[in-house]
Formats: sequence, structure tokens, C-alpha cells
Amino acid sequence: MFFQKKSAPLNSRRQAEPAATPGIVKEAWWLGLVVVGLYLTLILFTYHSDDPSWSHSTSDGDITQNAGGALGAHFSDILLYLFGFSAWWWVVLAFYAMWLVYLRLEAVDAEHKPLIWLNLGGFVTLLLSSAALEAGHFHALAVELPLSAGGMLGKSVDAGLQALLGFAGSTLLLLLTLAVGFSLFTGWSWITIAERLGAGLEFSYHYVLERWQDYQDRKLGKVAEQKRNEFVDHERKRTEDRQPVQIEVPPTFEIVKSERVQKEKQTPLFETLPDSPLPPLHLLDEPVAWWRCSLPKRWNLPHA
Repeated sequence: MFFQKKSAPLNSRRQAEPAATPGIVKEAWWLGLVVVGLYLTLILFTYHSDDPSWSHSTSDGDITQNAGGALGAHFSDILLYLFGFSAWWWVVLAFYAMWLVYLRLEAVDAEHKPLIWLNLGGFVTLLLSSAALEAGHFHALAVELPLSAGGMLGKSVDAGLQALLGFAGSTLLLLLTLAVGFSLFTGWSWITIAERLGAGLEFSYHYVLERWQDYQDRKLGKVAEQKRNEFVDHERKRTEDRQPVQIEVPPTFEIVKSERVQKEKQTPLFETLPDSPLPPLHLLDEPVAWWRCSLPKRWNLPHA
């Protein structure tokens, strides 16, 4: 029986095996997205209109000033030409995709996995609405662009919506689609954002109020301390020249008795004789007992 194998279901053995592939895939995705995000940031930040690009041609001897080289110059020119300054949303997508990949690979249950197609749909809605708002409301951006604010797509979407809904209607619709696209892309609720923003403002208000009250208390405490120190210094200076208090014992007066009192002082009537058989003077108040003491002991008289 020592060599008998225990039967186990196939699913349990598969679950017990360490799944190393998702971890490797996750790390590969992270590294790739970090590189893509950094490269997009670099080429968009160092874009120069004089570089050889897709929207215009230059001579072969011109130096490419874009940090991404010739490829970066052409790619950044295409993004800015199509979306305008809203092309920076692609950088946000590259970095935020790392979080989406992390949720996708770590979630075991299919119900908890994020819907990538829903996030991508929200990103497209956010990108187009942002470019259209930029084209219709931010005409004079202090940014170097190959075409205009909002790019070709933003300008086309804004022109079509203004022809259909007017300026005010298209603006409201674009703001709505911008908010919805942001929620679908990030998965954040605007109600939650508003609650957290309100909680942050309330916390900031109470924090500033408490700090202000503490400052006022410390200020009043310093004023009170200064007054107390001034009072103590004044009292110390006032009592420095004062002589110390000396406690004197009152003199004892002896009352001198007059000579008349001394003369009229009563002398004792009887002198105490130690060898006298008579009883002491305090026994004279007992008229019966004093003579019993003077009788001889051989006379046994009955007691009264």
C-alpha cells in the first residue's frame, strides 16, 4: 500500500502547478508600455516644424532636431497633424495601459477582468471629443503645431457638429462625450470624483481653519507671556530695594507683686509633722474615719 498512487482530479493538478507565464507576460507588457510612453513623450515634447516630416518636405542636408530621430519627427508630425495638442492623450494611454494590463493578468475570475474593448472605446471617444473642443474653442494655442488646434480630425468633427447642432449644442455634446469617454477609459465615476473632491476641499478647509486657530492661540499666548514677564520683572525690580522682613519676639513682662500682697499672704494653719500620729489634714472632712486611724490595731471595732 506504500506504493499505491492517490488519484486526484486533473483540474486540481493543473491549479496546483505554478503559473509563471502570466508573470513574465505582465513584466514584458509593462516594460514595452513604459518604453512606448517615454518615447511618445520625448518625440512630442521635442517636435520642431523645421524637421523633415510627413506634412512638409525639407532638403536632405537639414538636421533633425527631434530627439526621436527621423522616425520620431515623422510620427510626432502625424499625431499632431491629426489630433493637434490632444495627441498627448496617446501618452496617457501608454502609461494607463500598464494598469489595465495588471488588472487583466491578475484577475482570475472572468467577471473581475476589465473590458479592454470598453476602455479603448472610451479612449477613442475621449480623443475625438478633446480634439473637436480644441479646434472649436482653443484657436490660439501657444504650441507649435503642423496644422492647427485640434488637428484635421478635430476640425472635421467640430465643423460637422456645429453645422448640425450649432455652436452651443455642439459644445454641450462634446463636453458630454468627453466626460463619458473619460469615465469609460479610466473606469472612474464622476460621482465618486465629485465626492472625493468635496471631501478633499472640506478636509483642506478644516485643516487651514485649525492651523489658523492654532496660530491665533500661539500669538495670544506669546502676548500673555510677554505681559507676564514684564509684570514679573517690574515686581522683581520693585522688591529688590526693600529690606527683608525681620520677625522680633515680643518681650516678656514680669508682673512685680506689691509688698502688701506679700505681707497679707496667708500662712498655713498647720505645719506638717512627719512623726506625728495625727492623720493628714484632708482626712478632717471625714468625722468618723479620722479617730479610727488613731486607735490601736488591737481594737477591732465594727465598721459603721
